[in-house]
Amino acid sequence: MAGMLGYRVAVYNKTVKKQFSKTASINDLKKLILVQGFDWPDTIILKQHRFNVHETNWYEHLYTDTAKGLYDYILRGIFEVNSELNNYQSPNLAMDKNHLIVYPLNIYYFVAKDNTALAERIEYGLNKLNKNNNYISLLVNFPPHKNSLPLLDLTERKIHIIDDTKRISKESISAMLEQVKRASH
Repeated sequence: MAGMLGYRVAVYNKTVKKQFSKTASINDLKKLILVQGFDWPDTIILKQHRFNVHETNWYEHLYTDTAKGLYDYILRGIFEVNSELNNYQSPNLAMDKNHLIVYPLNIYYFVAKDNTALAERIEYGLNKLNKNNNYISLLVNFPPHKNSLPLLDLTERKIHIIDDTKRISKESISAMLEQVKRASH
């Protein structure tokens, strides 16, 4: 997903709206109670960076318990946040419009060890998509994404990078967001 799986937007309980102001720092957000799925890779990353993470075994509880005020917010991917928020409508929930939290989160393709032909075909296809810059266009023009990405106004958000590897920079994120913006028009 071109590294964008780790591009995260908060859905918060409206009682903590002030804490998501444009001037909020990453340290301000770390003080709030964040709920994530049990054993998700995100959970491990966020705990390592001292976020106040609580875990749930039940996906549905991310939204219902945040709406009840048991947690302050959830971090969701840019490709899923709008549809999920529509599914779990609550007058107590709102999507943050000021911040984009970014961390490395990869997708892996697993194939049987003896199926090298399939592994090579997947690698060839992904490399070809990347080489021709068609991957971003394909990703952002996928119907569910095409309708929801413009609503996020990603290029106007304050970017917070959580990356010990130093592979991610604000410049690379800004360039990717501009590429997404161009591909979606």
